[in-house]
Amino acid sequence: LEGFRSVLPHGVYPVAFLFLEIPLEEVDVNVHPAKTEVRFRRAQAVKDAIAEAVRDTLRNAGIVGDHNAESGPGPLTAEDAQTDFTQTSDVVSEKVKARAQGQSAGMDQHPPDQQSSIDFEISAESQEFESTALNRAESTARADELVENFNADHKASSRPDQFEVPAFFSTEMNSADLPPVDSAAAVPKAVEIGDISPSKIQPIAQLHESFIVAFDDEGLLLIDQHVAHERILFDKFRKMEMERKTESQNLLLPETIDLTPAQAAAFEEIQSDLEACGFGLMKLSGRTVAIKSIPTDLPQSEVGNLFSEILDTIEKERRGGARKTFRDDIAASMACKAAVKINMKLTPEKMQWMIDNLLASSSPTTCPHGRPVVLRLTMKDIERKFHRT
Repeated sequence: LEGFRSVLPHGVYPVAFLFLEIPLEEVDVNVHPAKTEVRFRRAQAVKDAIAEAVRDTLRNAGIVGDHNAESGPGPLTAEDAQTDFTQTSDVVSEKVKARAQGQSAGMDQHPPDQQSSIDFEISAESQEFESTALNRAESTARADELVENFNADHKASSRPDQFEVPAFFSTEMNSADLPPVDSAAAVPKAVEIGDISPSKIQPIAQLHESFIVAFDDEGLLLIDQHVAHERILFDKFRKMEMERKTESQNLLLPETIDLTPAQAAAFEEIQSDLEACGFGLMKLSGRTVAIKSIPTDLPQSEVGNLFSEILDTIEKERRGGARKTFRDDIAASMACKAAVKINMKLTPEKMQWMIDNLLASSSPTTCPHGRPVVLRLTMKDIERKFHRT
């Protein structure tokens, strides 16, 4: 921990296997009857030597800077880094011996330092240090070679004013693994109704083309673009159905679907509801149904899947014995199929439109299926994770 100080974030611990060679008289193996603990006669000297060796290795690998040296070390190759690691135990051994010989006269006059038990449990969240350092060393070596080649080409150029760094240079420089970042998985909370201030939410960016990152007076907001649009469309479909203003688009070729017996029974029960929502339907022979028109917001490619999904949902409702209006279920299925999907890029204007319409919906914080739409990370949560409170 002392050697890795300021390198790893809070709550993350290094993993290491230490091989120490020191004189036999410097170790007391009779501390515990079961020999599960050992004690160093000069525990502080061993601790200082190990911490110094770890810091030297981190410094030589380029992971930490040398704050004491006037000029930094030269380029480090992967071979140098490997040599540093293989010689770490020898370095520790030599330093322990040197400290033991230099301090033996004064320390023999005092009782041995008490040392706590050695815990051999390995933290699952720690990163493997040797792999990290070697990757960084290899990246440094490749970067040095790129710099030398680029400088040679640049000197030979007759137009020194046309300086352009190759695009691959930054990629090579940043390819080394970095220490793990503390996760805030338990911090974001689902937003309750009334916690959102209309007209104060401003979008910042899109995360993985799936989530809208925004902020308001309270902190950061993460909005699921698919379920947000789903809520907007659900309210739109229900309003149009109640006002009898549903618009339909005719299909170039009717979509024919062969229903199962259960779907056919559900179709008989909700045919009028489907037609009120904008579907143009015609029953053919047997259990075959032809769909001639669909609501305007639905993509034609989703007609078959949507129709089967609606009938399956209604069949489950019928088996449950609780007959309610099925038009909410129909509108929810239609909204899910028509809403923007994940991995779909949105312009800043489209993100702002979605936020404004979401806030004007009947339930901005939940989708028609009950999932959360908005997660909040308050300023207090952010300050707490950075240990400012």
